[in-house]
Amino acid sequence: MLPELPYGLTVSWSLAYQPQWDETPQAYVDAGVVGVGRSRRLARAEDTQRGFKAYLGVQHWDPSRWNLPGEARAVFFLSLFRDNRTLALRTYPTIPAALAALYEAWNALA
Repeated sequence: MLPELPYGLTVSWSLAYQPQWDETPQAYVDAGVVGVGRSRRLARAEDTQRGFKAYLGVQHWDPSRWNLPGEARAVFFLSLFRDNRTLALRTYPTIPAALAALYEAWNALA
């Protein structure tokens, strides 16, 4: 279950978002929702009063496509913007972890 939104922050979820997969980003790849080596937005968060927006999504990374060592994997990502400037782009193992980071970043702007 997702936490309650802070006042002033709105989150619009994509039809591709599947709450039952909040702990398993690989499920999006397995179901064909996100392609190998690709990413897909699952939500957009916004607070127009603060000039803040964020995108939450799922990303598949295959280092072999770049001749790098390591196993292919899927993760959730969070990208943060203020006044159209990038603040951060980070990856997270779960949707709740990404949402906690989103709320923390939003609160830091207060």
